[in-house]
Amino acid sequence: LKKDFPNIHFIADYRDDWSTNEIFSMRGDALIFRLIKRVEQYSEKKWLSSYSSFYSVSDYYVDKLRSFLNMDGTTIENGYLSKNYSKLDGEVQGESFVITYVGTLLRSQPIEIFIGAILKIISEVDFPIQVQFLGAKNTYDKRILELVEGFEDYFTFYDRVNKTECIELQHNSDLLLLISHNSIKGTPGSKMYEYMALKKPILVCPTDGEIMEETLSQSGLGFFVNNESEAEKILIKLIQSKKTNGFIEIKANDNYIQQFDRKSIVKKLVAHLDSMG
Repeated sequence: LKKDFPNIHFIADYRDDWSTNEIFSMRGDALIFRLIKRVEQYSEKKWLSSYSSFYSVSDYYVDKLRSFLNMDGTTIENGYLSKNYSKLDGEVQGESFVITYVGTLLRSQPIEIFIGAILKIISEVDFPIQVQFLGAKNTYDKRILELVEGFEDYFTFYDRVNKTECIELQHNSDLLLLISHNSIKGTPGSKMYEYMALKKPILVCPTDGEIMEETLSQSGLGFFVNNESEAEKILIKLIQSKKTNGFIEIKANDNYIQQFDRKSIVKKLVAHLDSMG
């Protein structure tokens, strides 16, 4: 195509990275994996050789890809679609403390930290607790069901649900849960921005110490822990707040959150395209 249209700027959109992904390193140092990585790197550079620039989801990804491709790049976040949240009713004052996690759960995400903390709290706090996992039910079965054995009544696992129902379930929650990836940087995922659109308290367990923590700190929505002990302490504090006040007090930074509305992100994208001439 570049030969046929030499004056057109081709731009690659990296929602995920390719051969620079840390997953390659996690596979090990065996000869076969090193060969696969080299082939993938060669293919990636060849495929992108006619492109003018690229976009990706975080500054970390952009810096990494810029160095690998020797090409200019720009951060364009995933963001959220505001119209999906415009018809939500007011806060629902439930009689239990509801924690919600959305999406699949990968092996690189140490859910054991959160599960360990919440199981201790269930027997310590005089307040009903419910944890719900939304979507891709089969990814939880083997891993989590063994961890929660004997406490199954406190956990609900949903198969894939439609967008409207998923947002309603999140909206009716007290706390939304994010789990960072071991040894994988620059990965905010789309659900972080969707959580932000709801302006609900968000627990990052364990925290990533970078994009999720930085973004959610500025949003005014985030709570961050590194281990089971810290998770237990912050969860008890949040549950006590719900028990005493009926809600968790947060101070959402509306102006900051607004910049991740996809209308704002499209404006950022258009401005960058205009700058390319």
